[in-house]
Amino acid sequence: MVKRVFIENPRYGHRQSFKKPRSAKSTFILVFVVFIITGLFSLLPDFHMDRILGIEYSWEFDMFQHSSYYVVLALVLFAIFPYQPPTVYFFALIFFVSFIFEVLQIWVPDRNFSLLDLTSNFLGILIGFTLYKFFKKTRAAWKDYKRYHR
Repeated sequence: MVKRVFIENPRYGHRQSFKKPRSAKSTFILVFVVFIITGLFSLLPDFHMDRILGIEYSWEFDMFQHSSYYVVLALVLFAIFPYQPPTVYFFALIFFVSFIFEVLQIWVPDRNFSLLDLTSNFLGILIGFTLYKFFKKTRAAWKDYKRYHR
């Protein structure tokens, strides 16, 4: 739940509402939980969505599955840090974590390291990064439009 702080603004003569930033501890816990869930999906032995859904393996579905998960993951992480604009470093950090999970799959039974998975993770993060930037710009433009066209 986002807490709002109200302050009197003498310049405009009314109260303004600002979102109160999340504490560092709660932010750390959220990020930790997100990465634990990602680790569980990545490192569970014999966890393949195609088998769960009862369909035959195809690389297209595998790529779609990985990229869509990393789109959601990137958007969730960008939403956890709303006051820091997503940068290339943040993008690289998410990709590095996906690389670590992919390398760890070498030692998990019925899992293996795959460049296809790594590529689809990268594409998913890139799509999430692009969507976040687009929605942020669209939201800012809409706020400006509403402010000046009442």
